[in-house]
Amino acid sequence: MPEPTAATAPLAAGLDGTGMKSSPRASWATLMHRAFGIDVLACAHCGGRLRLIATLHDPAVIRKILAHLALGHSGQSPGPAPPESAAAAP
Repeated sequence: MPEPTAATAPLAAGLDGTGMKSSPRASWATLMHRAFGIDVLACAHCGGRLRLIATLHDPAVIRKILAHLALGHSGQSPGPAPPESAAAAP
């Protein structure tokens, strides 16, 4: 495995920067960096490190927060996916 570069060193240090991981699995931030080449824990304004402080799982709470921020969805569910034959057509 290649050594971390200056850009990826914070990700290699662990989610909280302590050098310890809570699980042998890669963190979501590490996976995003591997897949897309972006550091999702870097502040866009100052370049400092962001910390994950919570995850939301309750759909009712998520809807309430999004509605408060005027970011709620339109209320319409997405339609069904097209049939396989239509998806393969040019």
